[in-house]
Amino acid sequence: MPEIPNEKKDHASQQLSPQDKKTFSNLAKFLSRAFVQTQTFGIEHPMTKQPIERCFDILDTAIKEKGNIILYIVEKKLRYGNTILEEKNPVVDRLISLFITVQLVSLEFEKGFSREDFLKLLSIFAVKPDDIVAAGGVKKLVKEKQIGHLKINPIKYELIGVDEKVVSEKANIAEEALADLEKQIAKKEAQPEEKKSKEEEEKDKLLALIDKSLKEEADQSLFVDKLTENPLEVVNLIIEAIRMINKVGGENAKPILSSIINKLALVGDDLYRCLTDGKEVPEGVKETYKAAGTLGKELTKQIKNIKVAPELDSAVQEMTNVLTVLLDQIEAQKLLSSFLKGKITLVKKAKLLKKITQREKTSSEFGLMMKKLLTLKGMSEEEVRDLIDRKEEILKELTQEKNSALTQDLISTLQKLKDGQMDMDQAVTKLKEFLGKKPTK
Repeated sequence: MPEIPNEKKDHASQQLSPQDKKTFSNLAKFLSRAFVQTQTFGIEHPMTKQPIERCFDILDTAIKEKGNIILYIVEKKLRYGNTILEEKNPVVDRLISLFITVQLVSLEFEKGFSREDFLKLLSIFAVKPDDIVAAGGVKKLVKEKQIGHLKINPIKYELIGVDEKVVSEKANIAEEALADLEKQIAKKEAQPEEKKSKEEEEKDKLLALIDKSLKEEADQSLFVDKLTENPLEVVNLIIEAIRMINKVGGENAKPILSSIINKLALVGDDLYRCLTDGKEVPEGVKETYKAAGTLGKELTKQIKNIKVAPELDSAVQEMTNVLTVLLDQIEAQKLLSSFLKGKITLVKKAKLLKKITQREKTSSEFGLMMKKLLTLKGMSEEEVRDLIDRKEEILKELTQEKNSALTQDLISTLQKLKDGQMDMDQAVTKLKEFLGKKPTK
């Protein structure tokens, strides 16, 4: 690989800690979804809301902690410093392809980069890539929209052969390699097309067997209809698709896995919109989420038992992550519906906290999401912080309240026995009820 073409060597050579690597990996995934779904649906579409919010939250935190953030593409891989972010992830691969198409290969987010700046940047991508190029390119549009604290293409390695030169000491070597590659491509195109081997034909047949509702161009409603009708059938369909794709392998498999991931993510995005907008889930849509919950649990369980080729592992992991988010949102919908209905009592608080703790065993970010949703539902940040951070105290208060109630009932029973308002048999029966209750500590 050529020398890392980064003019800011301190950024390029920076090694990431495991926690930082996870942060930038998440940034790559949500950045990809934000740009790709904006390009697919438009910036105002409900499906783009969650990835935009999650992406900016991660990006804003990273900028505050690290200073200026440079993300760049070299050899069709998205990188931060020396680290490749989400290699062989089909969602990130789509972002890379989109960026290279519009001649955007590096972004530098500077301190002060705001949510408004981010939305303006995304709005550029709400049209076809060819229209962006025709309008003068991303750099010109960024200037026209007066987007601050952002540099376009500070690193220009991938733009060689377009209208820029490599920012590297090995520019001449790279140019010679490119010229040689162009000659090879021209020679290959001049040769007659080779007949496919039996193995290749078999692979094509396997791909053709995958149901149309899972393909990239298929209508999302077909997938939702199938999901609502029989979620377990969809589970079996996806598992079978993964098995067949695993046999096929190679680049042909990525778009299909990416399509399945996107379709699952769209169901989750729709539910997240209902959650954040403060609206009840429409009656007809409740069945979809009930079915999605069944699918999420079963598919998560079955995916663990499937061995995939190394090149598909990141895509299957991405699917698992999407399913986790989907199940988080379904669980959040149940908890919020119960918790916010009527008066918020100590018992309700304790039940909510126990459920959050239980879910955090399988999804570490569930508590953070519940904090945000409770705030969006009308609770102040201080109230939410007091609720979540005082978990042990609240559970202790509930125990004390129960003990107090039992004590008062016991005193009342003994007083009635003393005053002749209750005979001994009745008192014994009542005492047995007390003893039958779970002891509290």
